[in-house]
Amino acid sequence: MQVFEALGYVVCDGQDVEFGYDKVAVYALAGEWTHATRQLPDGQWTSKVGQFEDITHPSLQNLTGAFYGDIHCIMRRPANDS
Repeated sequence: MQVFEALGYVVCDGQDVEFGYDKVAVYALAGEWTHATRQLPDGQWTSKVGQFEDITHPSLQNLTGAFYGDIHCIMRRPANDS
């Protein structure tokens, strides 16, 4: 979370698209950060799952489980449209 806070993100309540904001979700397993995903303008999420692989997934729950754990928090910051 501190990495994203340093980039201007703050914890927020929901995963719905909010016009004018960029959102990320942070996953954790056994108290350790495992993964982060970024929300796309259409409400889907995008993740890097390997050195060269990016995936798009419609729901944050698509990545929960034994590998990434659970959603630790969702964060947002004002969008930088420039």
